[in-house]
Amino acid sequence: MKKSIVSVLLSAILFSCFFLNSCKEENTSNQGKIEFSVINNSTLKSSQSLENVEKIVLTIQHSDGSSTPYTQAEVNLYRMNGIYFTQSLILETGSYQLTEFYLIDSIGNTVYAAPLAGSLQAQNVTQPLPIEFTVSENETTSANVEVLSTESLTPADFGFVAFPIDEVATFSFLIGIVDKETGVLIPASLTVSNGLYFFSQNLDSIANNMVTIKDSFDTYTLTITHSGYNIFVGNFSTGSLKLHENIVGNLPLVVELEKELTATDYDGNVYHTVRIGNQVWMKENLKATHYQNGDAVLDGTGIGNYSGESEPKYYFNYNDDPSYINPYGRLYTWFAVNDSRNICPVGWHIPSREELAVLADYLGGTTGAGGKLKEAGTTHWDSPNTGATNETGFTALPGGYRGNADPFVSMGYSGCYWASTSTDGQYAWYYAFLSTSAEFFYYPGGTKKDGFSVRCIKD
Repeated sequence: MKKSIVSVLLSAILFSCFFLNSCKEENTSNQGKIEFSVINNSTLKSSQSLENVEKIVLTIQHSDGSSTPYTQAEVNLYRMNGIYFTQSLILETGSYQLTEFYLIDSIGNTVYAAPLAGSLQAQNVTQPLPIEFTVSENETTSANVEVLSTESLTPADFGFVAFPIDEVATFSFLIGIVDKETGVLIPASLTVSNGLYFFSQNLDSIANNMVTIKDSFDTYTLTITHSGYNIFVGNFSTGSLKLHENIVGNLPLVVELEKELTATDYDGNVYHTVRIGNQVWMKENLKATHYQNGDAVLDGTGIGNYSGESEPKYYFNYNDDPSYINPYGRLYTWFAVNDSRNICPVGWHIPSREELAVLADYLGGTTGAGGKLKEAGTTHWDSPNTGATNETGFTALPGGYRGNADPFVSMGYSGCYWASTSTDGQYAWYYAFLSTSAEFFYYPGGTKKDGFSVRCIKD
């Protein structure tokens, strides 16, 4: 049977580190580097995923067999924009062979491997091991490797006696997902994370899906998704998950998913929503131009400096350009959105400072909550978009802001959102996200006349 293939391609990303010493300069002559990147080009379905790979184990020896600089060495694996790549490895100049190449998952299993020439699986790659390459002085050498999923295969199929074994303490728990309204079991996608750890698994529509994770942390965040349902995000202690271990007498953990709610404003804009703990949030920025009673919000297009107005109630399109409305929404002064006529959809409101605190506490505190709430990647956020996983599904966006006497600024770098809580006549609470931080910032110092983004929360 044909197996899934992953192509390990040359990384274009080079990591260089230069150390200056006032007394002595390190001698790097007669040395070069080798590095690889991993891109999953598999077209066949597999329960294994590169997302669960934590490291690579490889062996490199001189072509003449005189020495083996790396023997089943553990190499760091990095991820960026869908590319999986290793750290650079330093070697003396010369000719080498790559003779072993394994991808190890978060619980110590070999989930992908490069087959040896003459093995049963060698026919499924264009270049089996060993792979010859040459390292030149002060240069980074590239090498291309193809690896295959090890699922349902043995080490012998790849030409090896055994795969590397990394002893990692684990535990397993049982879980089933049900439709909250009907009680019917449904399939779903599960992500288990904890700052330093990430694991994903597809769950079937059965009550006793078994999930095996690393037993190294006190708490884990479970994120469960299924199309047409609100994303579930829950924090669980290790002890509470172990109550559902695969042991006689234990019952599976049952998680209920709610059908996804939508909210519609007066203008007919439909917003998708997400449940985070006991709160339900819009997961898109507000676009409304009317209050619930049909009164229009003042359009601030082209208004210029309005700092002299006492309580300006404007909305803005970033740079006065309506093409930014999707996906960034509109920007509003605090006075515009904290009006008794209510700019949110019926049954929704602007969040208070207290509701922001509840959100931050549920996500484990402000330090990493911003990353859990930000849209991942750099499609909209400026690089590096630090810590962004969007595991909550909130999808915070960097819509920038509009100063009352200044131009539009900061799109891509920051997303600033109003809270309803006033500090005084000039300032109010707001919350913010930055491309350079995983922090969830919420402060009492937002100038009420400035234009910020808005997310509404369900009553």
